[in-house]
Amino acid sequence: MLKAAVVIDAWKLSIFKNILDDAGFEYTEHKGPGKKLITLQVQTETAEKLKPHVIKATNIANRRKYN
Repeated sequence: MLKAAVVIDAWKLSIFKNILDDAGFEYTEHKGPGKKLITLQVQTETAEKLKPHVIKATNIANRRKYN
């Protein structure tokens, strides 16, 4: 099992949690590396399995930010 770090803006946390939970990923939350950033440490078999979910969450966050 691989641990992948996903660093996000704090306001995106609920979006990423929903996507990762729905996909069945296990993860832990960590503060930083900056004041308004959160690192999600995600358990995954490969980065390729995680990638589409990160893209989906990022796209949802971008739509919310710009609408």
